[in-house]
Amino acid sequence: MNPLIELTKHIKNKQLREKVVKFIEDSELSNKYFKKYSREKLERAGSVFGVASSSMGPVERDIISHTVQVTEMAIESAKLFEKNYGLELDMDSLVAASIMHDIMKSYEFHRDEDNDLVPTGMPLDHTMLAVAELYKRDFPEDVIHIVASHPGEAGTVSPRSFEALIFHHIDSTCSVIEYYIENKKKMEQKLMLLKKQELLRLNEKSKKSGSDV
Repeated sequence: MNPLIELTKHIKNKQLREKVVKFIEDSELSNKYFKKYSREKLERAGSVFGVASSSMGPVERDIISHTVQVTEMAIESAKLFEKNYGLELDMDSLVAASIMHDIMKSYEFHRDEDNDLVPTGMPLDHTMLAVAELYKRDFPEDVIHIVASHPGEAGTVSPRSFEALIFHHIDSTCSVIEYYIENKKKMEQKLMLLKKQELLRLNEKSKKSGSDV
């Protein structure tokens, strides 16, 4: 089963849960002028992102893994906020928005023949696309707001509910952690390649020295 659909079991409201499942399975754009843009399959979908304070360059991440991680953290964090601060949070809206917040990135990037992520030329970002589509499909206001405000101050709408605020900070924190983890992997791969090249160079040098004797 798609891990995102598995997460919808945390949505108690049946109608909302079914709408989220349908959005996962069929997120085709409603606007006829945007139907020319194809969607990358979710299991292959990813995004390229960076961190403004870093000079290490952009990295790739896949949408499903990121979404599963932030949704699970949002659920557990919300439980703690309810327990420790006495908040009454709308868990259904939080979970629904968490699951759907990045799905439209499948329209921003596609994989080429080398499996690299390349921009599709989509003129709107994933947040604007998601908000437009969720509005068109009559999703609840609170769900749309969480999705719309998940970029925080960097976006067009700031979080105006506890659910939106919680999700924004979880998503941002996970993104920074993922960025540095992926960059560490890139550096390790580069070092391995350099070591391999150096070993090949030394090997060739050794062969050459032996033939000159």
